[in-house]
Amino acid sequence: KAAEEAGVDMIVAWGNDFTSTKYVVSCVRKGAPNTLIGSGINPGAYKSIEEALALAAEIRAVGTDIIYCSGLVPDKFAGLSRQHYPCCGHVGYLPCNDTWFGGPRAVGTTTAEAKKLY
Repeated sequence: KAAEEAGVDMIVAWGNDFTSTKYVVSCVRKGAPNTLIGSGINPGAYKSIEEALALAAEIRAVGTDIIYCSGLVPDKFAGLSRQHYPCCGHVGYLPCNDTWFGGPRAVGTTTAEAKKLY
């Protein structure tokens, strides 16, 4: 509620697992009925595009406006997009992948690396 009253553009709501995420999103939606809410699906929670779509439908039903895509599985995100689910992601600091890049650092900060990510 405070975030909405302060004029925050988007709230990212997440739980420890999918069940708790649905609960958190539903609570946030009650407090912020007019604010864009983003939430995601753990990449390990699905193996197919169909499973990703089913989970996306569940999370949208409790109040998520946009599906936060993480986990470096672009084919699943493309499947969500083809079914017109609003999706977002980010580049920059990727804490779950620190060891891939030799430790904590921002990704995509150089022109060459940004083009590679694009």
